Amino acid sequence: LQKVGADIVVFPERDMGVRLAHTLLSRSIIDEIQLSTEYSIFELQAPTQFLDRSLKDLQLRQRAALTVLAVRRGTGVVVSPDASFVVEPGDILVALGQPEKLDKLGD
Repeated sequence: LQKVGADIVVFPERDMGVRLAHTLLSRSIIDEIQLSTEYSIFELQAPTQFLDRSLKDLQLRQRAALTVLAVRRGTGVVVSPDASFVVEPGDILVALGQPEKLDKLGD
């Protein structure tokens, strides 16, 4: 396709396969946008071990190279939550990172 002038070649089967694999490997991933072969932005249902703890206390960046960009809470969104933000039941974290490193959060 690139030889005939296509700027971007899309492989939907491969892309969906990768998304499905990440979802199956981490049941808490709700949705994912792949930015590169390594990094994605994804929605993550807050696991029970996150509840009632601050982002600072969770040390997501240090433990799993995960950056929380926003949190969906009810019908609202908290954009760029600070370190004192406390995760509550039902929160959905919108994060940037490597989905395969999510297993490190169980440590």
